[in-house]
Order: sequence, then structure tokens, then C-alpha cells
Amino acid sequence: MQHTRIFAITAALLCAAALFLTGCGGAAARTEPLDYASILQQARPQEENDAYNIYYAGTDGAVNGTAGFTADLTADQIADGAQASLDLLGLTPENCLGWAASVSQMMTQSYAVVIALPAEGRTDAVKQGLQDFIQQQMELQQNYLPDQYAIAKAAQLTTLPTGEVVLVMGPSADSELSALKEALA
Repeated sequence: MQHTRIFAITAALLCAAALFLTGCGGAAARTEPLDYASILQQARPQEENDAYNIYYAGTDGAVNGTAGFTADLTADQIADGAQASLDLLGLTPENCLGWAASVSQMMTQSYAVVIALPAEGRTDAVKQGLQDFIQQQMELQQNYLPDQYAIAKAAQLTTLPTGEVVLVMGPSADSELSALKEALA
């Protein structure tokens, strides 16, 4: 009787440990980036794809652009736009294994959709950069553009079970975040 009880307890503990080590049945953290630009583009409405450039890290480390008016830009202009977006978001290439970002660079508009896969040990730095961006947008809009302040204040910043840090700030943030979560699951 005693042995059966010890066996049952041991089995339960081993099962709990196995679930813990496998992420409690959830997705494992990603170690290689996906095609974040395509995922971002598919998650948002066409009018946003027409209006806002998406900048992203290429497989060779170079930056690329898609959507918006990137077809009209030179490689140098794309690189400059990508760097400006990263600067606004407080992100660095060293902190991210992969990323895609679409950010309004107009001071009168609170808009950003970002997917970033942090490098090992850099999740907090990535989240802090994006949180600082949200705070900056709120402070910028608070006294002058109440509708844009409300959008910035409602921004959603989350870390997914797969490791990506996602920021969605815009008029269709809820639906875009749902689409991104589904695509990245």
C-alpha cells in the first residue's frame, strides 16, 4: 500500500516536471525568426498596408522594406527609414534575432505594429524600448490630440509563448493583435 502511494506521488511529480520542462504544453520559444514582414502585412487591413511602410531584417542582416511606398524608395532610403523606425522604437539589431516594424513617423499620429524576436537574454531590453515608445507617444499626444492619445494609451505590448515581443498601437489594434497571435502560435 505504501509503495503504491509513493509510486503515485513519484509519477505525478515526474509528469509535472515534464510539463514544466516542455512549457506546460505550450509552444517552445523560437530560436529562428519567421517571415515577420509577411505576417505583419497579412494581419492588418489593406488600407494600413497601403499607408504604412514595413521595415524588416533580412536573412543576411540587411534591412528591407515592403508595403506602403517602399517600392518608390532606394536601398539607402529604406535603410534610413528602417533605422529611424528602430530608433523611435528603442530597438537595436543586437537585441533582436529578427524583427519587422511599421511605425508612423508623423508626430500627429500614434501608430505602430512591431514583431521582434529578442536575442537570448534581451527580452527585457526589447520590451523596455517599446514601452518607452508607448510612453513617448502618450506624452506627445496628451495635450494636443486626444484621439491619438487614446490610441497610444490603448497600445498593447505582449510577449508571446513563442518568445516574440509584439506591439500593436492603432485603430484596429485588437483585431491585429489577435491575427498576429494566431499567425505566430
